[in-house]
Amino acid sequence: GADVLERLAAEAGADWPDTYTVLTPSGGVHLYYCQPEDGPLIGCATGAGTTAPHLGPLIDVRGIGGYVIAAGSYSAAQQIAYRRISDAGLMPQPLPD
Repeated sequence: GADVLERLAAEAGADWPDTYTVLTPSGGVHLYYCQPEDGPLIGCATGAGTTAPHLGPLIDVRGIGGYVIAAGSYSAAQQIAYRRISDAGLMPQPLPD
């Protein structure tokens, strides 16, 4: 998924901002961004409709109607916790255009 985000950012001429980031027990990465203050709220990629973004392979988007597991939560299946990998003071950043 990271390569897809990098390509999308490059095509848009935008930077992929550092944001609050969590490593999942399975080796995935969760990037946290704030909902836009203007315009429609971003939906959940597993939903339907125009607010359900589908960015590309290996990228799931969670917004209104979705959830992710927080850093510090423990996966009994993998016997490892979700852990924050971003800098300690870094909070979720505005969602890139």
